[in-house]
Amino acid sequence: ATVAYTDSPCPSGHYCPSGTEQGNDNPCSPGTFNNKTGSYDPNDCVSCPGGSYCGTSGLSSASGMCEPGYYCSGGSTTATPSGTGGDICQAGYYCPQGTAFPRACDPGYYCAVDGLNQTSG
Repeated sequence: ATVAYTDSPCPSGHYCPSGTEQGNDNPCSPGTFNNKTGSYDPNDCVSCPGGSYCGTSGLSSASGMCEPGYYCSGGSTTATPSGTGGDICQAGYYCPQGTAFPRACDPGYYCAVDGLNQTSG
């Protein structure tokens, strides 16, 4: 039976187009979230913001922050991305926890290896 969503709005983390039978039929994909209830458009599932990741489907908020030594540029599905939605910090850069883009090593310091969350020295 079709549910009248005026009585039971579509839950956050999901969208419910016309004809939806259950509120959890259409979860937002990993890498996205939707913090609103009553959504009917898949475009209401927005890309996970930079510095964070959305690890599962049906999320109403980000799963957490990107791990130190990695950057999450947006839409990441893991705290330690590898090429999609971010990557490991490369030598010459460092990435504190929850960063969206690698930070160039500070003048007067060096960043000798990949995966740093602070300068080497």
